[in-house]
Amino acid sequence: MGSVGPGETPFKVHHHIGIMDLVPVHPLTGGATVEDAGRIARSIASHLSTLAIPTLLYGAADIPSRRSLVEVRRATRFFSSQEGGDGGVGVSVVGATPYVLSYNMALNTPDLSVAKEMLPFVRGPAVQAMAYLNSHPVYGTVSEVSCNLTDPSSLEGSSTVVLGRVSELARARGLEVCHSYSTNPPFEDLLHLYQKCRAK
Repeated sequence: MGSVGPGETPFKVHHHIGIMDLVPVHPLTGGATVEDAGRIARSIASHLSTLAIPTLLYGAADIPSRRSLVEVRRATRFFSSQEGGDGGVGVSVVGATPYVLSYNMALNTPDLSVAKEMLPFVRGPAVQAMAYLNSHPVYGTVSEVSCNLTDPSSLEGSSTVVLGRVSELARARGLEVCHSYSTNPPFEDLLHLYQKCRAK
């Protein structure tokens, strides 16, 4: 579950297709590389397979193709399911990339085509975006614009700017962003936690 702002109502569950949906591995310090992260990701996937959990690899873990997370997701039912939790094991997607901030915005409509038509206006050098259906405790079925912010400290790739852009696109269609949340902490917070753990 990601972080939510004051007064926000969290989703019942983040969109997923398996018991352990996504395992991203990222280098945090200058001494680690994305290739190091890829080797760790492959080791995690190998261990999951011993637990009878099917896995797919992406990024530096996916040799030699190095498919993106979105490309790998398309090989599953991720984009065609709502929430995806069906009580089964499903599939776990394991990979390695430079650190990204996952930021999601829900539109108060079950019409997925609306979210999809926004994607070209949301994507950019620092923003990867996809769309799918999710379940909201107040609005019911919602269309979600989900972004990987590859440079969230930049103006173009900040969550504030991306939220403003999606909100403007929604208003132009008579809609609103009814909820926004991130599923992982900002890089600086995670690095601080890592350093704190190393100091113990």
